[in-house]
Amino acid sequence: RCPSDKNIPEYKEHNGSMNSDAQYHTSYIYLAHTITNEEEGLTYLDALHTARLNNHDLSVDLVTDGGVTFKRIDENQAMTNPLSAITLVLFDTPVFDGSNTPTFPHEPGGGNVIYLDGHVEFVRYPKFPYTDEFIQKLNTLINPK
Repeated sequence: RCPSDKNIPEYKEHNGSMNSDAQYHTSYIYLAHTITNEEEGLTYLDALHTARLNNHDLSVDLVTDGGVTFKRIDENQAMTNPLSAITLVLFDTPVFDGSNTPTFPHEPGGGNVIYLDGHVEFVRYPKFPYTDEFIQKLNTLINPK
């Protein structure tokens, strides 16, 4: 829980299920596989949707139907992944309140992003991972109707 996030209730342990309600009790999104840009992110979210439908084991690499492989993030990748400075690990959760424009936990509109090499950047909307298309697809995955 981010100390500046006043909208998150008491901490609740995530049970490992993609269907868990833990997203309502955390300030952050963790993507367990290597994502470096919006195109990869959108493909990854489609693959996560398929994985969710098929109860795929997310503790291993994720391979799309088209053969794209998303490597599972592990403790060794920060030193071995040449793209670690642009690989997302964790980022503040954007929120859709029913309108087409997301809200963010930090002003001016954006959030903190932690990268695989360990550095943190404040990323402003609408730069990845805070682009409309990525956030909307992420929101659909987290909150299926």
